[in-house]
Amino acid sequence: MGEINIAKLEKSVFNTLYEIDTRERAVEKDTGKKKLTYLPWATTYSEVCKHFEDVKYEFCRNKVLKEIKKTTKLDENTTIEETTTLEQFVPYTVTDTGLEVRTLVTIDGVTKEMNLPVYDSSYKSMGLEPYTYKTQYGDKTVPAATFGDVYKSIMRCFAKNLSMFGVGLNFWTKEDAPESVLQMNKLQAECMDLISKRSALSDKTKTKVAETCKELLEEENGDPRLCDDNDKLSDLKKKLMAIRKL
Repeated sequence: MGEINIAKLEKSVFNTLYEIDTRERAVEKDTGKKKLTYLPWATTYSEVCKHFEDVKYEFCRNKVLKEIKKTTKLDENTTIEETTTLEQFVPYTVTDTGLEVRTLVTIDGVTKEMNLPVYDSSYKSMGLEPYTYKTQYGDKTVPAATFGDVYKSIMRCFAKNLSMFGVGLNFWTKEDAPESVLQMNKLQAECMDLISKRSALSDKTKTKVAETCKELLEEENGDPRLCDDNDKLSDLKKKLMAIRKL
């Protein structure tokens, strides 16, 4: 049996899930400052399971030691203090800047992980203790994180983890995506637009466009949407812009 090509397998999973049209199942949320469109975690997960049978996930836990002190009064003059160390497993990591959650998702043998901070409605990091910060309108307090806050962050992290495989990736906001990914999306869209416009000029021009795409994007069979190399996409864009009606 030949060795499994993880890179090709990962690309196959991504291409399958990225093509899913999830717009009709999207939910719009009004934060008061702006409206956000997103896919609920259940929708994202169900779409993945429709296309792949081998889907596993893990909400990562960490072991922590908690000291519990107990004071027992035997009589008016005698008091005994006992300290018991309790081992617990919690679904978060305590960092210097607040709590962080982590998930792992595996689809057809391809594993990706995602980390996300636990934050409040103002996107301020939350910890085990409350804290106060200064604003131009006075001091504001961020409360200690509750289990509900942690749970919400875990499910959001889970949804984002799933999106890294392609499903609903377009719903994540610009601040969530690296600059290179935003540039890649922009170049892909521009190349597809050029392909459409140049191909409409004539049959000969359409053939030239197809040849140019396949020459520069051989591994992607000429499809810019399957290319994640910004240099190759930039080169293709220049070549397409130079094509005139034949």
